[in-house]
Amino acid sequence: MKKNLFLITPFISIIALTFLSSCGGGSSSSFPAFSSEELKEDSVIEAYHQEYFQSSSAEDPIDNPAIFVDFSDGITQQALKDKNNLDVFKMLFNSLSTETNTEYYELSSDTMIPYNGTERLGYFTNDGHKEINGSWKIGAPIDVAINTIVERDNVGMLITDGELYNKEAKKVSSEAWASKALEKWFNKGHELVIVYTDFVENHNGVDYNKHMYVMFFIPNNKSLLLDNYISDLDQEGLKYEKVRFSTNTKDLFSRDYKNSQLPGSPTYLEYFGNPVSYYRSENSAMEFIDMTNAYFNCYEEGLVHYLRDFGNPNTGKEENYPLFDKLL
Repeated sequence: MKKNLFLITPFISIIALTFLSSCGGGSSSSFPAFSSEELKEDSVIEAYHQEYFQSSSAEDPIDNPAIFVDFSDGITQQALKDKNNLDVFKMLFNSLSTETNTEYYELSSDTMIPYNGTERLGYFTNDGHKEINGSWKIGAPIDVAINTIVERDNVGMLITDGELYNKEAKKVSSEAWASKALEKWFNKGHELVIVYTDFVENHNGVDYNKHMYVMFFIPNNKSLLLDNYISDLDQEGLKYEKVRFSTNTKDLFSRDYKNSQLPGSPTYLEYFGNPVSYYRSENSAMEFIDMTNAYFNCYEEGLVHYLRDFGNPNTGKEENYPLFDKLL
């Protein structure tokens, strides 16, 4: 049941908005405004790109993955009641069984608690869900876990229902509490892949459709653990969906264009002449083309007209010429 689709849930919507912000979508008052003359300086362009769109670390992360498990009732009392969800949950631990350097953390009582025992599967699927007095554990600091994963710069996994409880407001937080950490992760060029399943949570006789998320934070394309996990899920025929967020352009399919220009650039050059300035970075997956000598409008003298509306003069058919080969 793997599909490439836009998942519109509050939790993933926040992640998507953060991701688009990291890709440069939208405006931000924190981004300095440079004049056209200043932008012609290669050093300014390079410095700007490095500050706001950091490249991945040149060194591979140490082989020390970590898994963080949300012990709130949404997972322990609701999501894991579903057999498919329980099997998806267990499969991650089975996939990690040969990874001796993996660290395990329980998220409960507003604390991130390391687990150093040997019965990991039993503890995280059932035995560790209650306090000594028999009451269910609550208070999973999933925000702390995400901050920790981002700072580790290593493979990190988080199992959660995506709900951060605000004690002061006495309700699930509706704030974008993970945005800063996720923006930092994406700006490093790292990747986030979310495997998720469905479950129904009942409160006071009312059913709520929710999701269990298995979040993979992947630095520098270190996706072997994810690949093995997905393979295991498929082999067992388990139901899940998957969504991927990445700003890393490494190994993406690309074409070679004349003078290293982007695909719409030849059309731009044909009608508007050489750009005001051009710069291709030797250090980053970035090119800068100053097209301010073309009017940005849809009229016949405008850039949009020739790239989007003009079509193919040889065939007379509609055809556009995107300026970007890689948006993400």
